[in-house]
Amino acid sequence: MRLFDAFADIHYLNWLGFTAGKQRSLVAGLELLKNPAALYSMEFGYPSIMAPNREVGITLHGEFGAPGSSQPRKYTSHISFSDWFSYQVGLFSGTADNTNPGLNPVTATNFSTETSTIANKSIEARIFAHPFQGSGIAPLEGLGIGFAGGYDEPNNQTTLPAMVSVGQNPIFTYVQTIGANGARSRIHPQAYWYWGPFGVLADWAQTTQTLSSNLQPSGPGTVTQSVTQHNRAGQVQLSYNLTGEKNDYGLLKPDKNFDPLGEGGWGALQIVARWSALRMDGGVFNASTTSGGQTTYVFADPRLSVQQANTWSIGLNWFLNANVKLTTEYDQTSFIGGCSTGAMSAQYNPGCLSSGGNGATASSSQVINRPNEKAIMQRFQFSF
Repeated sequence: MRLFDAFADIHYLNWLGFTAGKQRSLVAGLELLKNPAALYSMEFGYPSIMAPNREVGITLHGEFGAPGSSQPRKYTSHISFSDWFSYQVGLFSGTADNTNPGLNPVTATNFSTETSTIANKSIEARIFAHPFQGSGIAPLEGLGIGFAGGYDEPNNQTTLPAMVSVGQNPIFTYVQTIGANGARSRIHPQAYWYWGPFGVLADWAQTTQTLSSNLQPSGPGTVTQSVTQHNRAGQVQLSYNLTGEKNDYGLLKPDKNFDPLGEGGWGALQIVARWSALRMDGGVFNASTTSGGQTTYVFADPRLSVQQANTWSIGLNWFLNANVKLTTEYDQTSFIGGCSTGAMSAQYNPGCLSSGGNGATASSSQVINRPNEKAIMQRFQFSF
């Protein structure tokens, strides 16, 4: 069992509130900040893993209505996109990308139990605005634009979590003897636009961090190497409510709940398409050593970790009512790197991640592209 959120929020004034505890990262993607019941795709896109998931810390936040507006505002949460302008500024125990203090994947089979420490302080901020809210220009009322950023300087932050595909397979893993050790910055521009039954959500993320090897002493002659890594991710998601309901960032509520024996309602149908891309800095693959016919990489192994991933998805959501949803989705991902000739021709269990023996890591083994990942996923979701 995992506790995802545990915080206290004091919000007496609309323009100034205070939150303390384990909470969503301010530099996270728009998908991650949504109510889980309101997600239109089965799994997060790559920008959502190009940042921490949750962190422990404190946040100052507030919302402002459009100038001249007297419409009363209802508080929803400390990370809200309902008003004309909102802000959040926080101090956190900074963690690596794709982390939730608790259990995080490090490789395909290993997990770290904790990467959040109060010694590493991260400063994060987000602003978000609906510039045409209350303007009377109907097509632009649902346009929202935001920007988030963060900075920290981790000290010997090891067991960095893996990056995973939309199909939830590890596709990039760091060598476990290296860690984040120096300046780390994140930027995350994001936007959405909803008009009638149509919706677009888009965000882009970049993490720049310093990695160091051999952070733990490993004998005489050990040499520490460092590299600056620039990782990027982006996505565009399109959604359309086939049954005509108004589309927005929140939870879709059918005009007519599923009730074929009563009023004859069948709920709401929604079609979703998404493109998401991941770009891991290839510079981490440059440092390696060869001994006894075996090649060992210092920061990340290109024969196991991809440099790029591109995923397109299409799905159908059936909202029986505001609490029950059925989802069917197809995702296909292509990769650059992440496999090797030695792994595919291994004598025992040939395959990118399953090969036995030393063939995969032999100096003669060449990097090749991992085969496409194709996934059909279905979900029955009940929320209350």
